[in-house]
Parts: sequence; structure tokens; C-alpha cells
Amino acid sequence: MDIYDAVREGLAIDPEVLRQGIRDPLKWQQEYLLEFVEENTAWLPYDLIATCESDQARTDGEPEGELYLGMDIGRHRDLSVIWVAELVGDVLWTRKVVWLERTPFSAQREVLYGLLPKVRRAAIDATGLGMQLAEEARQRFGSKVEPVLFTNAVKEDLAITLRRRFEDRQIRIPPHERIRESLHAVRRIATSAGNFRFDAERDEAGHADEFWAAALAVHAAARPGGPIAFERVGGPRLEKGAW
Repeated sequence: MDIYDAVREGLAIDPEVLRQGIRDPLKWQQEYLLEFVEENTAWLPYDLIATCESDQARTDGEPEGELYLGMDIGRHRDLSVIWVAELVGDVLWTRKVVWLERTPFSAQREVLYGLLPKVRRAAIDATGLGMQLAEEARQRFGSKVEPVLFTNAVKEDLAITLRRRFEDRQIRIPPHERIRESLHAVRRIATSAGNFRFDAERDEAGHADEFWAAALAVHAAARPGGPIAFERVGGPRLEKGAW
């Protein structure tokens, strides 16, 4: 009996409140909807991505309005990707996606600084080579810029928040093959210690850079009050993963 059958049989609980409280879509599917779930399957299935594709979302627009920015910094062979979204009501509309491939950091800085004055908040990957760029942007543009250090806990929070946007249809993305494949590439992978990590296989198109840039833009819009922090209710405190 799944949760909805139980409610029909008289269980006094609101399934939506329960789903929001669990914060783990795969656990919800497996434990409460009784669906078979492979742990290493795509975190964003194609059918879920398709529900949020719209021709009105753009990769090459001139963004304006209430804007939020996420930037995933390329390391070694990876791309740097900047994702700009406008919040209209409760929906984030993709307005611009910038791909920076094998681009010097000075040129990346120039592109980023051209966009930051237009946005309300920005979340920038501050892992490894991204640290200097994120630090400098924070110094120049102040608290509107949040450097985000990618730990496993931070990536989990970002991935869950992004998937919630797709499930609630509160994000719109362009029907773009490269974006679609990047969003689909990330998987939740079980570790030998019984934990999970979110990662993607590296290919010629990158390392799911668009996924993380979009997740950072969603984070910038979802958390106007400050950095990512984690605390398990009734259990040990988890690491803090941002500045």
C-alpha cells in the first residue's frame, strides 16, 4: 500500500507535507510510493526535464528583471558555465547561458563582471581554481555574491533543491540538447560507506557543468538570507559547506 492508498484508507496525514519533509526524492519514490529505484540512476530523468522545457526560455537573451546567477568554474578540461534566471512569480525562467571553454580567467572575469551588476544574487563555485574568481567577485560586488565550496554535503543540497524546482515545475529551461544531456548526466551514487555522492562521468561535453551552474542559480534564488548550512534534526551536526 503506498502513501496515497493509506490516506484513502483513513491515515490522517498530508502526503505533500510528508514529501516536503523527507527532502529526498528517491527515498520518497522507494519508501512511500513503493517504486523500484536504482541508486545509480539519473537524478533528473528525461521525462522530468521535458516537463520544464519551454521555447520562451533562452540561452542568448538580454536578461532583465529579478535575476539570479550561478557559475560553475571549469577545472582542467571542464567548461565554465554561467546560468542567469529571472524569477517571475514562483518560476525561474532561464534567460541566458554562457559557455566559456578554454577561456583565460581574466576573460571569464570580464564576462562575469558584465552580468553581476544586473542580478540580485549570485552563487559562484569557489572550489579549486574558482576560489580566486569567487573571492574577487565577492570583494568587488559585496554580499550579493556567495562563494560556494563544493563538498559532498553541499552538492547534495544543491542537487535536491534543483530537483524540487523541476518536480514542482518552478523552473523553465530551453529545449537545448546540450543542456538536457548535462542535466541528465548527474547521478546519485552510493559509496562503500553507505553514503551518497552526486557526480557525472566526464565526457567531451564536460562534467555536467550546466547542471551545477543551474543548481547554483536556483540556490541563489532560494536562499537570499545566507550560505548553505546543514543540520540533521536529532542527530549529529553535518559539515558547513560555504563561506
